[in-house]
Amino acid sequence: MSNSVKSNNNHSISNYAFVMMAVFFAGFFLISDLSLNVPVMVVFLTLFEIGVLILSRRFKVTLNSAHIPYYLFALMIIINLRPNGYIEEQPFYLFSMLMFLFIMPLCKPGDVDRNRVISIALVTSVIVAVLVYLSMFLPDIFSSIYLNLVSRSSREYNQWIMRQGYSGTVGADIGKTAAYITLGLSFTFSRFLYYKDKKNLLITMFLLLALALVGRRSELLAFILASLLILYESSSRGKKQRLILIFMALLIVIIALYFLIASNVITYSGKNRIINSLFLLIHGEDISNGRLRLYAAAIESFREHPIFGIGWGGARSITRKILSNDVNVHNIYLQLLCEVGIVGTIFGLIMVLVILNRRRTIFKKYLGTNKSVYTTSALLVSIYITILGLFDNPIYHDDFWLLVSIIFFMTNNLEEPKKVCKI
Repeated sequence: MSNSVKSNNNHSISNYAFVMMAVFFAGFFLISDLSLNVPVMVVFLTLFEIGVLILSRRFKVTLNSAHIPYYLFALMIIINLRPNGYIEEQPFYLFSMLMFLFIMPLCKPGDVDRNRVISIALVTSVIVAVLVYLSMFLPDIFSSIYLNLVSRSSREYNQWIMRQGYSGTVGADIGKTAAYITLGLSFTFSRFLYYKDKKNLLITMFLLLALALVGRRSELLAFILASLLILYESSSRGKKQRLILIFMALLIVIIALYFLIASNVITYSGKNRIINSLFLLIHGEDISNGRLRLYAAAIESFREHPIFGIGWGGARSITRKILSNDVNVHNIYLQLLCEVGIVGTIFGLIMVLVILNRRRTIFKKYLGTNKSVYTTSALLVSIYITILGLFDNPIYHDDFWLLVSIIFFMTNNLEEPKKVCKI
């Protein structure tokens, strides 16, 4: 048996613990829909993982420079937590972060472990996508079956959010519903780039349409832009020229559609939020939903507290004066400036740049190899989070650490590349 085969099949118990964590997060929002005590379950799972890792004969801590930005950023979060900021979400957020930081230097995954996590993510995203399709095309069935199973608060949230033009949700959170679909998209899109098969293409299209139906403009735009950057990065020089021509052709089509819609040649009377936003924007309507005022308030707060900001989570007191239902600025970079000042923002940006640079280096190294699916998905999710930060605040939510965990898991302990094909 070759060394590579041995490496891929010799799994430490810590990797199984990580896979269990992925299973837990995959089911978290369904669990919360059923009104189970999520923080208690997180504590139990954490203690279980610690016990498993301590009992493991292969228990070994290995730290390297790639871990440093994660720990610095986590330290910044812990120092800046305040009782009035995200108090409802802090316990689970902290456990999500600490579980990842604890498991990160212990994992030595093989390809089988990575494939398990990918399978978990894909199955979860497909299930969520099916629920989205049901809520949009067969709302009566969605209401009579799924909504009758979930908690009252989740049912009321779904009924309210669907009236706004969004799809139904899992976990009573439309943003996290989009995040799960996006995670599955990242894997199946990466598989399609490597295998170039119809199966992964169809799954990608199925999930991409589901993401559009969800109605979250930020997640859809961030994923499309990230995918285009991945396509460009993975193409040869000749293919890059063809991609530029395709982008120019698409731009011409978009301009033509703009004039047709502006002149009312094309009209729309449906409820999908993304399409409605497009038509309103073309007709000169404000589709920012008050976000421009939030941006201005965050900048003003930064001017008053430029060094250390007003404290982690402190933007909630500002945003609620402008929009009573909003608890964030909807721009992570402005929110960092507002809450943790220039010092904290530098830490945050260093983390972002280190992650991106590291993932891009690994992506280039393994491009066209049998590890390409792992490195492509890691870079894709990294770019996606970075772009999404312009319109939302992903690092302030617990699912951020799930995404970062998977980025790390996909690229940790990779063997030397073996060229098998060209992308």
